[in-house]
Amino acid sequence: MTTARRTPDKTAKDDVVPATPEAEPAPAPTAVAAPRRTPGVVAGDLLRQYSLLALLIASIAFYSSWSKTSQVFPTVADFQNITGSQSVLAVLTLGLMIPMISGNLDLSIGSTAGMSSIFTAAAFAHGHVPMVVGILIGIAVGATVGLFNGLIVTRFQIDPFIVTLGTASVILGIVDWYSKGLAIVQGIPKSLVSFGGSNRFGIPSTVYVLVLVALAVWYLLEQTPYGRNLHAIGSNKAAARLVGIRVERDTC
Repeated sequence: MTTARRTPDKTAKDDVVPATPEAEPAPAPTAVAAPRRTPGVVAGDLLRQYSLLALLIASIAFYSSWSKTSQVFPTVADFQNITGSQSVLAVLTLGLMIPMISGNLDLSIGSTAGMSSIFTAAAFAHGHVPMVVGILIGIAVGATVGLFNGLIVTRFQIDPFIVTLGTASVILGIVDWYSKGLAIVQGIPKSLVSFGGSNRFGIPSTVYVLVLVALAVWYLLEQTPYGRNLHAIGSNKAAARLVGIRVERDTC
């Protein structure tokens, strides 16, 4: 009689997984102290951020204390003169800010303003149109030039610096040809002239127009989808396209 030899169960041995030592936990990250900002660095940052404001305050203080200008500079009449004359320039600056936010630059805004004023004055002098119609003509002239610049930039992909520089030269030629180098002063409504030189509560009337335009531009850029699109285009034009913004349409 023979007995069967019992063989070891290899399968059971193969199923046994050798024990591995437990992995040591990663060390906790240590906090890195922020570099200490010296007073000189802080002062430099403040100077870069508020340099224009500091220059303005320094200029006011200088001309207010200088013996040759201290008698006429810090006066109400001088304040009215400065704010009244510069409010028109400030309105143009607000208009220039809109294409700059989208990453474009309009060098023709000064020439466009001059042509709008010439055509408005000509409409009053030769067409004898009502005041509202003349003002709308000036706005339409400026809007037409802006639309032309936008179409050239977006359709032909030409740098706005070059386009608007060329447009400014053409506009100057048109103005000189039409006006023959002479200012149009006849036929302008007296109410419009008196409004430009009048004061309300000691403040020039043109300053109120500036405030209204500033509020309108703020609302356009901060409270409307179009304004948010302009901010996105100016930040990253390629990313703006990827999220569905029509870059060419909004830029134009």
